[in-house]
Amino acid sequence: MADALSRAMLAGLSSEQIRKMLSDGLTMEEIADAAERVRDSGEGEFLGEDGFRPSDFSDAGNAKKFIEVNRGRLLYTDSRGWLWWDGVRWVADDHKASALAVQMSDKMLEEAQDAYRQALHQQAEAKAAGDRAEMERATALAREEREYYNHANRTRSARYI
Repeated sequence: MADALSRAMLAGLSSEQIRKMLSDGLTMEEIADAAERVRDSGEGEFLGEDGFRPSDFSDAGNAKKFIEVNRGRLLYTDSRGWLWWDGVRWVADDHKASALAVQMSDKMLEEAQDAYRQALHQQAEAKAAGDRAEMERATALAREEREYYNHANRTRSARYI
């Protein structure tokens, strides 16, 4: 626990902030881990450096990506619901979780549109060049990017989030 306390304080938390989070039911290790992730990732930035494309085009794939993108900033507990790390403490906020899901779906759709557009351009260039092998590769890529675009477009609806 002493190591976790030191880590939390080095990450910028005061002893008062730590006491409050402990009284809210978080463990010292959870507090230290989250404080370090926020410090290392930059407070308030929307994560997603590796993009927003899920590992598969399903709700489970979206959930995995949501967890990856919001690790250290959003936490679900049975007793309190969604907790949001505001840079100082964990705050109960179900609406923030919904807003982050919508924001991620916006970013996913933008990314999918760009990827599909680029794939279509590559396909057109391959066709103009008359390169059959490149045309087949570009067509397969366009098909794959269209799948991603269709998935992102379908899941963008707030009723699915």
